[in-house]
Amino acid sequence: MKKLLFIFVMLMMSTTSRAWYCLEVASERLGDTINACGIGEAIEEDSARKLALSNAYKELDLICSHSADCADKALEITPMRTDCKKLENNFYRCHRGVSAAITGKPRDLSQKQLLEEVFVPKKIIQQDGSNYFQKTSIVDFNSTPQGAHVHVDGVEICQTPCTKEIDQGEHKVTFEKEDFDLYSEVKQIMNGRQSMNPSLQMRYGYLTIQGLPADAVIKVNNKEIATKDNIRLNPNEHIITVTSKYFQPWFKQFKISKGEMLTFKYDAEALLGHMKISATDDKGIPIEASIMINGQRMSQKTPTAIPMQAGHSVITLSHPDFKDNTFDVQLEVDQKLEIKKSMTPNNFKDWEWYFGLGGGSESVNGISKNDNYSCCILFDFGIQKTLSSHFSLKFIYNYIGKMDKSNYVTNSLNGPAGTTAYYAADYDGNLIAIALPFFFDREAPSSWFIIPEVGRISSKFKYDKYNFSGIGGYGSKVDEGHEYKFSQSFKGLGLGIQWMHSNPQNPANSSGWYLIGGLRKFEEPKNIQAAFDTTKTNTPKAQTSSGYIILGFVLGY
Repeated sequence: MKKLLFIFVMLMMSTTSRAWYCLEVASERLGDTINACGIGEAIEEDSARKLALSNAYKELDLICSHSADCADKALEITPMRTDCKKLENNFYRCHRGVSAAITGKPRDLSQKQLLEEVFVPKKIIQQDGSNYFQKTSIVDFNSTPQGAHVHVDGVEICQTPCTKEIDQGEHKVTFEKEDFDLYSEVKQIMNGRQSMNPSLQMRYGYLTIQGLPADAVIKVNNKEIATKDNIRLNPNEHIITVTSKYFQPWFKQFKISKGEMLTFKYDAEALLGHMKISATDDKGIPIEASIMINGQRMSQKTPTAIPMQAGHSVITLSHPDFKDNTFDVQLEVDQKLEIKKSMTPNNFKDWEWYFGLGGGSESVNGISKNDNYSCCILFDFGIQKTLSSHFSLKFIYNYIGKMDKSNYVTNSLNGPAGTTAYYAADYDGNLIAIALPFFFDREAPSSWFIIPEVGRISSKFKYDKYNFSGIGGYGSKVDEGHEYKFSQSFKGLGLGIQWMHSNPQNPANSSGWYLIGGLRKFEEPKNIQAAFDTTKTNTPKAQTSSGYIILGFVLGY
């Protein structure tokens, strides 16, 4: 014991010139020796020294407690020098080191307390100028459950878990947490590290009711409450009632104590309606399908009439040769509901095809006397998913009819004598487009859609060259004829509407009509210009745009 007191004094008073080893906070173990470092910062130098020493002890105890040959073994502790410096913010920073040699002897209680004690006292300056030293101790505050506010002598200092430095002596310590009783204790703070960890007593009891319906109305002691989980109740006797549109009234009378957690199972008797249900295949032939209601398989098969719990239910009809049909049902109390459902065969092809006819105008400027060209028949065909889907692919073929020069020239050709002109003799071609329509509100009977498309047109011009001669410059002959083929790519945009009639026996098998109007923009084939003599009149220009309209029909299979 005398040796321990000597070590204590050395730790308090050491001012030797022995070189201290921890300029930085770094600890180590070398063989049987543990060198531990601590650092502390405070507005007062004494407090900074004390904190540095406390942290050095913590570091020593942490290293030793994780070493099998050191835990619970006595230590020969040698103090190291304390170094303090004043910082620019007027705080003090102190470094403190302790060195401990591990012995083979068991550690006694006094040395265990030594590792946890803080010996540097706090200097108190009184009004008359005299002073004395007030010792403090480190106190670890915790609570069960955690999160309590800790007050010492009426002043809140922290929230559990926390560690604070408290003046030694008698203090009133309280722990306060919502929904729990206030815990209060007069605590004597002694030398050495101490702890407080009270178990807080719940102020209320809590009630949970399992299996409540969504529309449940809960009343406690005839007063409606909003919460449905962990209902907080004062310790006492209570009556709780639950009402629901689709269940008999339910109530419980019970008593609850502080901290008690009660759980009741809602087992009110359900109110019923009646449902008659049948199933058919895609041709309307009745089939025996298994029935599952809210995940519970029934013993009956379709067709059947069964009493059923009122309210919302999810029903699934199953048959090995057909796709499951799942649907929602809202059944009112005492209602008699008849349901007929069609089931789709497993190998059913839920696609629809459609086709249409239309007309358009291909505008080609400058190759004819009247400077425009109108023609064309369109064939539209494609395939699409059923009404519940949003996928459709269209193929459009555009036939451009052949026309000869009689359509362009109404009078005999004429012009100034000695000049030359070009006139189209024939023009024909074809167009192929691919489109992916974007449908809106596809599940409704009528739906509008936007149809972006891309395609290519292949065309052929045949034209004649006229030299004007003779009286009045009337043309006397065709000097030569030319034929020129070209192709252009284009982009188009259409707007349409579709109306569908669904087969009640098979919703995938539907029919209807659609109407599209669109406009296309063509690339300009620059090489057409080279086919004509640009110094003469009526030089052709590139094809620029076209409009079209299509009326078609949809047929499912």
